Amino acid sequence: MATAKLRHVAIVTEDTATTAAWYQTLFGLSEVGRSPTGGIYLSDGDANFAVLRCRPTADPSLRTPGVSHFGFVVDDPEAVYAKLAALGAERLPTVPLGNQYFEVKFVGPDGVIVDVGEHGWVGAKGLEPADEGPAPAKLRHVAISTEDPARTAAWYKDVFGLEEAGLSPSGVYLTDGDTNFAVLRIRTKDDPPRTELGMSHFGFLVEDPAATYRQLDAMGVRRLPDIAMGNQYFEAKFVGPDGVTVDVGEHGWVGARGLRRAEPSSHR
Repeated sequence: MATAKLRHVAIVTEDTATTAAWYQTLFGLSEVGRSPTGGIYLSDGDANFAVLRCRPTADPSLRTPGVSHFGFVVDDPEAVYAKLAALGAERLPTVPLGNQYFEVKFVGPDGVIVDVGEHGWVGAKGLEPADEGPAPAKLRHVAISTEDPARTAAWYKDVFGLEEAGLSPSGVYLTDGDTNFAVLRIRTKDDPPRTELGMSHFGFLVEDPAATYRQLDAMGVRRLPDIAMGNQYFEAKFVGPDGVTVDVGEHGWVGARGLRRAEPSSHR
């Protein structure tokens, strides 16, 4: 059994209802809970996808719209906390979340907020593999951007036991056995010599890519230029609410599981 799984991704927006509906319509996510601060928790059946409201908070990732943070469920929280403390990672104030779940927040490389979940999140599985049952879409790719991908990748491998699944000219691809965790050097659009720092984007693996592309086109969603990636996989990039980049994967990503197809019904 794995010692850690990526089971939580959060975005921040001014209008949680509209943004949550956008992701539900496209990817068939189900609503599994709401928070007193206006957040809406969605799920693909395995991972929690939190749509949170912008607000003043000790957590800097919740102050402005966009991609916010992610979280790992771990099998030995105290050992992970001790390792993070030894690495000098700042621990943020604990947020009371009722009895649904419990998480501890740390500041990782490049100021990225990393949640460590003891009991998972609402709508998220524990440490079991994330491919139980057929689904029209699964969250299977999360990307961060850093000046030194090798060093940052080593940090996540050390803390969460992620394994290296591949290399590219722009970075290192890690995996928890289900989900691709890309540690990339992404150049800023306005100042190409400069590197973006922090949480970058995420991607859904979908059952019917052509239908998803048509739906996005009908919604007037801008498609970004395709990126040549060899024959490992293929993804199309779109601009979602609040300028968030959303990848749609046709064949998965290196280190990521595919979708289990529904078994055809048999008639005697």
